[in-house]
Amino acid sequence: MAAPALAGDPGPLPLGPEPPKAAPADGPAAQAPAKPEFETGKLIARVVTRHDGAQSYALYLPKAYTPDRKWPILYGFSPAAQGSDPVKLFMAAAEQHGWIVAGSNNAQNGPFEPIQAAIAAMLKDTAARLAVDEQRRYATGFSGGARVAFFLATDQGFAGVIPCGAGMSQGQKAPEKGGKLAVCGLVGSRDFNYLEMLRLEEGLKNLGLRQRLLVFDGEHRWPGPALCGAALRYLELLARLDAGKAAEKEAGAILEAEQADADKLLEAKGQYLRGYGRFEELARLLKDAEERKKPVLERIAAIEATERYQRERKAQADLAAANAECAKMPGADERFTKTVEVMTKFAAENAATDAAESVAGQLRGLAIQLSLGGSQLHQTGRYAEACVYLKRARLLLPKDPGVAYNLACAQARSGEKDLALKTLTESVELGFNDEAHLKKDPDLDSLRQAEEYKQVIEKLAALPPDKKKPEPFGP
Repeated sequence: MAAPALAGDPGPLPLGPEPPKAAPADGPAAQAPAKPEFETGKLIARVVTRHDGAQSYALYLPKAYTPDRKWPILYGFSPAAQGSDPVKLFMAAAEQHGWIVAGSNNAQNGPFEPIQAAIAAMLKDTAARLAVDEQRRYATGFSGGARVAFFLATDQGFAGVIPCGAGMSQGQKAPEKGGKLAVCGLVGSRDFNYLEMLRLEEGLKNLGLRQRLLVFDGEHRWPGPALCGAALRYLELLARLDAGKAAEKEAGAILEAEQADADKLLEAKGQYLRGYGRFEELARLLKDAEERKKPVLERIAAIEATERYQRERKAQADLAAANAECAKMPGADERFTKTVEVMTKFAAENAATDAAESVAGQLRGLAIQLSLGGSQLHQTGRYAEACVYLKRARLLLPKDPGVAYNLACAQARSGEKDLALKTLTESVELGFNDEAHLKKDPDLDSLRQAEEYKQVIEKLAALPPDKKKPEPFGP
């Protein structure tokens, strides 16, 4: 589903009272540990907030949880107001590292006011009923929920955020340059927001923030618990290193897992330089922990000595040069056409390199964005703009019958009848076969009397019955 932008900055949200503090050593806690209000080690699907019976959230407390000390907490947001979704995905890692997870059952894609009310209710209730470490609050969310999580994390000064499938809302104030916010993004390689997440990654680097992007094989969705857990583990590692706990056993176990994941990236298609970058990142994070850093530096040196590394770096440099050359083209249409041509050729000539995989992923993401953007512009009556988007989508998806059909509709609506008839004919030649839809589509009303339109209908009518079934089209 589309993730709407959050309108404006509503200002600080009420946080509620301070979390309960442990009793003095000579008080009641000296005789017996305080008892948690909720069952630990179990997903609780619905906790109704004390102050508002219409607000609730899903909750997971680790088995070791006790209100006698403070715990980090991860607030989760689903675009469909299913608080259990993020809780289920993160609870295994939360159990391992000692985090609370709470997912709103009210925040969803839609107007900002109800979202703000859901955020305020969950923050207030968890602060009042749970032993929350105010310095270690985090947020996560998927799609529109990711935008909510990012807004909350920056607005409230959280320690970190795990956005999945989307980044910041349009117009949202960027995080403070060099600030404490840590970001671990998650995105599918075929997500229509893939390009957005790549741009977010670059923007966060430029802000000097600690950040990481984890890419999985998939569409616009959450990844599985393993990758969600890796994101949480990264934020846990940062917190331990910030606290000067690099030498502790728990930090050592996390670092071993981090290095194992980096080695896996070196073997994954299109992820070689990300694997190398992961080792570089670990070396930076371990700047004051020489013993921990030594094996990481040795691994970096071993990678840099390989022929594969040299080839990948050269391909990356060549790609940067090609992009710079394309940017010199004066006209927008000419520049776009040239860029597609150059990038497609580059991907073919540099097969099996990270740069080629990156180009393929970016072209795929761009095609999806243009196709969806064109359809959305068409639906709002901006037909000339829709034509621009869909023409460019056709350059990237020349054999897609749905993109061709949608372009024909936009051209017909914008008065380009001759072009519309030509494109409509091409869409049928490519495989568009929904005769019933074509006949009743009001977008094509201006073409009904044209000879070319009648020929298209005749061609569809001549198809055998088993070829007339509507087929899914578009990216």
